[in-house]
Amino acid sequence: MKTALKALVRSAFRSIGLTIYKAGLANWVINRSSRTRAVLYHAVEDSSSSFTDKLDINLPPDLFALHLDYYARFYNVISMSEHLRSRRASSVNEDDYSDRANKKKPSLLITFDDGYASVKDHALPLLEQHKMSATVYLIGNAVRGRMVWVNRLNQALNEQPVHAREVLDAYPGYPGLNKLPRRRIIHYIQSHFEPKQIENLIERIESTVVGLTVDPDNLFSSPADIREMQKRGIEFGFHSNEHYNLGRCTDKELEVALTTDGLECLLNSNTFAYPFGYFSPSAIGRLKRRGYKLLLTVGNNNNRFSELHLDRCEVFEPDFASLFARLEIEEPIIAGVKRFVFRCRNHLHRLRQRQVQRTA
Repeated sequence: MKTALKALVRSAFRSIGLTIYKAGLANWVINRSSRTRAVLYHAVEDSSSSFTDKLDINLPPDLFALHLDYYARFYNVISMSEHLRSRRASSVNEDDYSDRANKKKPSLLITFDDGYASVKDHALPLLEQHKMSATVYLIGNAVRGRMVWVNRLNQALNEQPVHAREVLDAYPGYPGLNKLPRRRIIHYIQSHFEPKQIENLIERIESTVVGLTVDPDNLFSSPADIREMQKRGIEFGFHSNEHYNLGRCTDKELEVALTTDGLECLLNSNTFAYPFGYFSPSAIGRLKRRGYKLLLTVGNNNNRFSELHLDRCEVFEPDFASLFARLEIEEPIIAGVKRFVFRCRNHLHRLRQRQVQRTA
């Protein structure tokens, strides 16, 4: 019921946004806010492989090109390094912000999580055509040539669904996992499983589910690909080593997840993107101590947890009107509602504390 209500509210905001765009008011609405927009992508493939199919992370190249046309029309697309310079200038009240040269258009950042090889093959040529930059967030073990657990489990569910579900059904402590809809299985695991549980599950998958295709050589970007993309203007930040939910990690597991040993020469952006967008106070503290200048989230209204947070919006929209509605109406309004609810809760909490103090 709660999920259905949220979907209904989002649909209503989306309809308002579509109406505003069709009325020719997009430029006026966009330029009313100088906030930096940040969009999130993953794979850009003509057709998904069994490693990515049904993960809801792929955007076909022709649709990605349409998105870039939209950004070119309404925004000033900047690099992550330009954005960081702008933040530093803003903090000391300097006047040389990166977007002052193009005041009429607010800034927008393009980011990719996971480091799929399709970014180089399909997204980079389109970015170059539009003279735009982007930042890719790398999974350490993927760069080292290892398979990421999400893709391995997804492969098994796609290629051998019956056998994969048998493994899930036999997994101790989660008797109902096998009965979840296909779309919810990985989301449930990433939300509820601890890293050791995921490792154990993947070991069972790999040892039990027969007939899985050989790991592809070109699913993730290689070090050579990364160095070439750097020369062509792409920046690279860190996305953890194993892509576990950092909110489920112990301190020891966080230390392993956030270690960049051997990757330093490939990371030319001192920024970090949370796997799945999940974080914890411990993760935030460790990332701050490691000197990261920006921590990228997914969703909205996460800046109340850290001044280093920058929210991103994942977009798959099929046309200009839908992109406008998502980025400028739906997400900002929902963020505003969340901020209002958060302030109200804080206010009520303070009132209760005062009441308790008076009666004590």
